[in-house]
Amino acid sequence: MFLRRLYSRLSGVGRDKLLHFAVSAVLTKILVLLGVPLAGVLIVMTLIFVDKELYDYASGRGKAEWGDIVADYAGMVVAL
Repeated sequence: MFLRRLYSRLSGVGRDKLLHFAVSAVLTKILVLLGVPLAGVLIVMTLIFVDKELYDYASGRGKAEWGDIVADYAGMVVAL
């Protein structure tokens, strides 16, 4: 039952958001394992999230979306 509901909810999430979630979770976990303090993790990851979206906006190669940043923070929180 739980897995069925989870799949139903995740199937509506775009591949791009899932990639943002997964990559930010992995990067966050790496920083934590390297011993970076929590404040440092928050600062570094926020810079990465925002810079990626600014790059998408400025370059025209991607679409800058607030939802991507939300997915990034969600991945970070899960990894912490």
